[in-house]
Amino acid sequence: MGFECTNSVFEETWWLDTVAPGQWKEVILEKDGKPNARWAFCSQKGRIFMPALTQTCSPWFLLDPMQNERENNECIKQMFNLLLEKAKPYKSISIMLDPSVLYFLPFYWNGFQIKPMVTYQISELDDLDKVFGNFSKNIRRDIKAAEKKLSISYEFSEEVLYSIMEKTFAEQKRTYPIDKKLLGNIIKNSRENHGGQMISASDADGNIHAAAFFLYDKRRCYYLIGGKDAAYKNSNGLTLVIWEGIKFASTVSKIFDFEGSMIEGIENYFRRFGGKATVYYHVTKQNIFLDFADIIKPRIKRMIGYKI
Repeated sequence: MGFECTNSVFEETWWLDTVAPGQWKEVILEKDGKPNARWAFCSQKGRIFMPALTQTCSPWFLLDPMQNERENNECIKQMFNLLLEKAKPYKSISIMLDPSVLYFLPFYWNGFQIKPMVTYQISELDDLDKVFGNFSKNIRRDIKAAEKKLSISYEFSEEVLYSIMEKTFAEQKRTYPIDKKLLGNIIKNSRENHGGQMISASDADGNIHAAAFFLYDKRRCYYLIGGKDAAYKNSNGLTLVIWEGIKFASTVSKIFDFEGSMIEGIENYFRRFGGKATVYYHVTKQNIFLDFADIIKPRIKRMIGYKI
């Protein structure tokens, strides 16, 4: 699947061409004629930014398995500094590091702000009985109840997915922020590159209760987006869809990733699926006015009950 020098599907050329066409570039370092570091990033008007529906996009490093952690970190530091030299022309930088990138100190030493983020991951996909057993009692009960009433479909449908997401956001009196054309391109290009799967749940009358889209590579399968129709909010359709997504992930990836959320209610829901809390980092470097805006925005969101 695309360029091998990647931490995840979010750094694949086809994904970046989909979510940020004409807005991304890559810097590659080589050793002995082979790539040993790569940084793909999106930029526009003097800033480096994270594109829509992209959880992480960060430098990738090829490390020597014969070296110890101290030696590898020294190599990472040197490569980080070389990569960050290429970012000097940009006045504002905001990127999410892949969970595999744990050594973030070179960013800190170069004046970046570091913010920890949390996602939940399930890594025992070779034993689905154990995975199901690790779910909370309520999640297991809801899945069993939903299985009696709903049918699962693996059919791709841009219209169905977009409609469900519109209904999900409408319940919060908000407009779904993702352009329908972009969503369609994600579905199309993910299918063509064997990197995506849509799953939906419907009743006997054909009513769609919930739907989700899962993005994957051989390492991780991500719960990219998902939602439910408020008219059937008590059917547990989305919980069933996520369980089906986890089962699907076991056939294509090693890890299922919920893509995280720092919102208490959503984090509580994801945590009930028994995954392991996994930290990754948001690193930023910008002017004082943008720093101030980033401090104020979360407070305003909490005041108005903003949800994702």
